[in-house]
Amino acid sequence: MIRLGEPGVKAGIILTIGMKGYLRELEGAAGGVPITVTSADRSPESQASAMLKKLSAKGEQELYKVYRSSSGLITKLLKAPRTAQAWAAIIRSDGMRISRHLYGGAVDLRTRDLSAGQLDTLKRAIAQTGGRAYPEYDHLHVDLPAKYAGASALESAAKGAAKSATRGIVIVTGVGLVGILLLGVWRWRSRRGSFPASVGAAREAA
Repeated sequence: MIRLGEPGVKAGIILTIGMKGYLRELEGAAGGVPITVTSADRSPESQASAMLKKLSAKGEQELYKVYRSSSGLITKLLKAPRTAQAWAAIIRSDGMRISRHLYGGAVDLRTRDLSAGQLDTLKRAIAQTGGRAYPEYDHLHVDLPAKYAGASALESAAKGAAKSATRGIVIVTGVGLVGILLLGVWRWRSRRGSFPASVGAAREAA
């Protein structure tokens, strides 16, 4: 059974539609091996926190090993202040492709409480279902198959579009309110005959 939120599992895990679909398929293929999700969809802040935790536990070389395709970014991060805020800013501007977690394409599964036989069964099930497993020091990082990662990406894009639309409505509404306020002030001042000199001159010229 897929277990979320139990002791030892990171709180606040976010599962996309694609992740949920894949985990249901994986659960069926794993034949009763317990599947515990320790990380799923991440923001730049949660990605930074995960990397800092890895750095603290295993050192700089672990980051270069895990993120070997982004060694330049790792070097940049290690030169920055070692805080989630500082690293998240760099990831957001330069490194959103550093991890599939950032766009709903990967999950981490806990391994420390599995027997060797259970771990082998889980790895076979991941391969059977089209996922790709990468062992890390206390979990399996699993890249989702393309169809599930694609579903996650579509969901993220839809959410981003909805946020942009909401932001646009707020901005337009704010501009409209400011316009109404300025029009009200102009009308009040016109009734009192309190125009700026340029406006008064224009009225006299007319």
